Amino acid sequence: MSAICFDIARRESAVEYRYGDPAAPLEANGHVYECTTAGVSGPSEPSFNTGSGSTTADGTVVWTERNPSGIMFNEPIVFGHNPRYGEYRRKRKYAQPVSYSEGGDVYVYDKGSSARNTREITFSVMLSTDLKNLLDFIEIVRGAKFAFNFHDEEGTVHKTIILNPDEITSAPVSYGFEGDITLELYLL
Repeated sequence: MSAICFDIARRESAVEYRYGDPAAPLEANGHVYECTTAGVSGPSEPSFNTGSGSTTADGTVVWTERNPSGIMFNEPIVFGHNPRYGEYRRKRKYAQPVSYSEGGDVYVYDKGSSARNTREITFSVMLSTDLKNLLDFIEIVRGAKFAFNFHDEEGTVHKTIILNPDEITSAPVSYGFEGDITLELYLL
């Protein structure tokens, strides 16, 4: 696989959804939805309502529209290995929560159930349009507190949240691209 991408999980038929689960329609309509009544989705995709905060019934599930104002979600955010644009470095680590170790030091030897599986991705250069797409995506997943699908360079899909969204959105974009943007992902 030559690219990584971030994508909101697509709604599936006859699937049990829990409160807070995010989804986007199979045919993107620019909106994302949060399960606000747990249940099992219907046999076919409903016609999703697109008004801000509107609800849509789907089997026994109720979806609520959750896009931040003015931001649309239409397709995955894709990052490639292009040597000029989107080059990135990757670092994977297992880190204990701060309370686990004295003084907040990180121990990497224990990969037990209390360990956090994190992945850092650093972009050295990013086109202004890619950066805008990334910042919009971060607003969607942060604004709704959504986990999303991270497709890594091997093609593996991970349910993920971004741990440092405030650091990314506060970066200046004065010249149309930004150097050394680091995303810290928490793989759930």
